[in-house]
Formats: sequence, C-alpha cells, structure tokens
Amino acid sequence: MDKKNIIKENSRFLLNKYLKKLNVENIFLVTGKNSYKNCGAKEFIDTLKKKYKFIRYHQFQENPKYEEAELASKFFKEKKIDLIISIGGGSVIDMGKLIRLMSLHKGTKEQFLNNKFIINQDLCPFFALPTTAGTGSEETDFAVVYSNKLKYSIMKENLKPSLSIVDPHFTKSTSKYLSASAGFDALTQSIESYWSINSSKESRELSKRSIKIILTFLKEFIFKKTTKSRFQMALASNLSGQAINFTKTTAPHALSYEITQSLKIPHGHAVALTLGRFFIINEYNKNLQVKKKKIKETMDSLFSILGVKNAKQAFKFWYNFMTECGLEVDYKKLGLKKKKIILKIIDNVNLERLSNHPVKINSEDLKSLFFDFE
Repeated sequence: MDKKNIIKENSRFLLNKYLKKLNVENIFLVTGKNSYKNCGAKEFIDTLKKKYKFIRYHQFQENPKYEEAELASKFFKEKKIDLIISIGGGSVIDMGKLIRLMSLHKGTKEQFLNNKFIINQDLCPFFALPTTAGTGSEETDFAVVYSNKLKYSIMKENLKPSLSIVDPHFTKSTSKYLSASAGFDALTQSIESYWSINSSKESRELSKRSIKIILTFLKEFIFKKTTKSRFQMALASNLSGQAINFTKTTAPHALSYEITQSLKIPHGHAVALTLGRFFIINEYNKNLQVKKKKIKETMDSLFSILGVKNAKQAFKFWYNFMTECGLEVDYKKLGLKKKKIILKIIDNVNLERLSNHPVKINSEDLKSLFFDFE
C-alpha cells in the first residue's frame, strides 16, 4: 500500500480497517516495556485480540543496541508474520524498522552499521502508532541503533512505515518532564533542518510550520494536556520528522547522543542543551560550508520565526523557554562541566551530523560549548 499518514484524535480505531484490507492474521507487535500499558496502548490492542494474533516483543532498551535488534530479528524470523506494528516512542518505531531490515540482511555487522548492504527482497509490511509527540520517526527512512556505545543511523529508501496512525490520545499520560523533552526533540529537529546545508524550500516550510506550532502549544501541552495542544504537538512532531527526512540533523544532534549515553539525560533534553549556543556559533563562525549570504538569510529568517532579532536574543530566548518548560539548563547541575565528560562527548561526536551543519565545527568550537557562553 502507498504511504498513508493519519493524524487525528481517536484515529487508533481506524487500525482494524487497515488490518482488514491487508487480510493479516499474525502480527509482530513491537512495544516499550511499561509505556505500552501506561499510555493506554495495551487496553486498545486487547480489543483486537479476538480478531488477530499478536506476538508482543519488548526486550530492548530505550536506545536499542545492535545485539538487541539482531536478537529481535532472529525471534521474528522464527514466527510466521504478516505485519509488524510498532506502538510506542521513537526507539520502538526504530526497532520495528531495524527488525524489518535485519530479518533480510545477510551481510556482516559492519556492513549493516555502515549502510553498505543490499536487500533485494520486499520488506515486511509495517505500521506505526506513535505514543509520544517528539521524534517524528514515523516519517523517516532511517533508524537509530547503538553499537559499542556509538550511535549509527541505518538508512534505506521507503523504510518508513506504510501506515502511521498518530493519535494524540496516547500522550495523555506522559509526564511533564518527558512531554517537555519530547517537545524539544521536535523543536530542535525542525530548527536544525531549517539551517541544514541540505535544506530546501519544501523542507523549510515543514520546519517553519512545526516551530510555530511548538512555540504556541508546547507549554499548554506540558502543563494542561488539552485536547487541542495534544493534537497540535502530534502534528508538529510529524512535520519535524518529514523535515529531517529531507535534510537529516546537524551539530546539536551530533553531540546529543553521547550526552544521553554518559549522563542518562533523555534525548530531547540533551539536544536542547547545546542547540541554543549554536545560534551564536552560526552567526560568528567564519568557517562556512555555505555562502555567507545564504546562511545570513537563513538565520535572519529563523530569528523572525522565533520572534527575536539576532543570535544573542535567540540564545537568551532558547534557554528561558527551556526553563519555562521545566528543563534544567545549568550545565554544572547536569554534570556537563566535568572535563572527562566533555572530552568523551567531543571524542564520540557523530561526524556525519557535523557535516550537515552550515558552518564547519572544529574541536575548539565544541569545547567552547561547555563553558560560559554568550
């Protein structure tokens, strides 16, 4: 079936309609461990168990490791499966993607991690029901996996789900902190996509829509969880996923993975911690990867969307907004002032993401991020 994306309150009840169309019986259900029940997904899936056989799989961590995905794919291959459904956050959706690929991959681990593989068979049908408003993973052709504490992006055309049902109902029970972290994940993705060297008129329009929605509705979503704010944040997250599928992310994401690994700070919070500083770097760094005129036009346009006039105002706005949303910004309190941690973050930076950034970032630029910055 052609890629279909549904964003609507109570849209989860449309799942049965699409399962009937595919005439499926055995479904491989990829979920989180506790979030599956807490968000109401288990209660919903239980209503379908008389019609379909669900084989649930949740034996993996929040940031899936290669070995966990490999084990899941072996378990998957032992079953007679018609369809994979991922119902959960970004890691759960990524695990569904990894299982689809690994179940057909016949090469080495190194080939898989470095995207040097060819799969000639059709991928198993795949549906996704996101339960968080942040990653937009239902709209991307790549999946994140970790090996030896390093992060890899596995990419393949048409890897995204053939059907994504984005029902804001599932975000009702998300804690304030995780709502804020996920919301900033979507916001950082949209901003990074906007200034990425790969951006286009189409991707920037997606980013712009997402940014405006998040700035308007994120605090209401965190603290009140109104029906309107839940829908709007689900939409913004989806738009951010569409945007980065065109452009990929940039330097803040490149740094975030090791921050999460070393300090156990959730991904969205980890990315947001450095993004505000890149407003300054992008404006004053002379080592450009794009023409000066282009980056100035891009950043001025972005400042206008944020409601500020320049990089310094954007910097202040960013960390004030984080604080208002309940996210800690003090590096010392978070452990981001320790020299050993800083060097580890820099040593393990994702070079691919750095190459998408509009200015060339060197090790001295990265070190400067962790000191007084204005």
